[in-house]
Amino acid sequence: MARTPEQQAATHLRQAAKKASDSNDPYFLSLG
Repeated sequence: MARTPEQQAATHLRQAAKKASDSNDPYFLSLG
């Protein structure tokens, strides 16, 4: 199933947020 760029971006952001929370990355934590 093709996904829109918006869906791909949202998935990327969720994955980045999960990685940040897993590593307690201060940069991402500072984004709130």
